[in-house]
Amino acid sequence: MFAGKAVTLLDALLMSASSMLVVFAVLLLLYVIIKLFPVVFRINGKNTGTSTTEQDDDALRIVLISAAIRQHRRRKAYPNPMARSAFRSRRHVLEAGGNAMARDCVNP
Repeated sequence: MFAGKAVTLLDALLMSASSMLVVFAVLLLLYVIIKLFPVVFRINGKNTGTSTTEQDDDALRIVLISAAIRQHRRRKAYPNPMARSAFRSRRHVLEAGGNAMARDCVNP
């Protein structure tokens, strides 16, 4: 279209406007398609979404996963020696003496 000739400001504005028009037309088309989804997939006035048994299964999965995470956190055998805890005092760590990393952290 512009091969071999200088591009004027009017040509650049026309090209920009037409490009934006195409982009917004595609966005409008996508918007209409998304809004038509509930109308197209509605059967007998009911939405064909997830059934109650699927929702119950999802709820059960959530409960089981959260219980497993809670149990894992509760059963952690050893605390992080780098984190300060209200239950472990500096004296306790120094007296234990077994963990060199914890001993070095409290007694640099």
